[in-house]
Amino acid sequence: MKSIKSKQSSRQRMSDKRIDNLTKKALKDGVEWSPAKGYTYLKDIPLGSKFKTGNVEGILLNINKSAARVLIIKVMFGNDDDKKYYMGKQIIAPHTEVRKLWE
Repeated sequence: MKSIKSKQSSRQRMSDKRIDNLTKKALKDGVEWSPAKGYTYLKDIPLGSKFKTGNVEGILLNINKSAARVLIIKVMFGNDDDKKYYMGKQIIAPHTEVRKLWE
């Protein structure tokens, strides 16, 4: 019967220098995000465009680097109290994945 220690020592360990190099490269290159197939980011559609995300449809009114002002026109879930909360002007993230319906 082999001990647990012998199983662990058989694995090849990564050196500290290699870990540091991989970390620096990852931080330097950064991460590139892209939306799911068939979707686009809210920040990439023109103002006045109608969009759908999840069970909500809306129109993009205004957008800046950190927030998007939208008008929610249709909510397809929940009870009447939930719908009242979501309907109207809302602020959501510009990196929200949406399907563009029309301009």
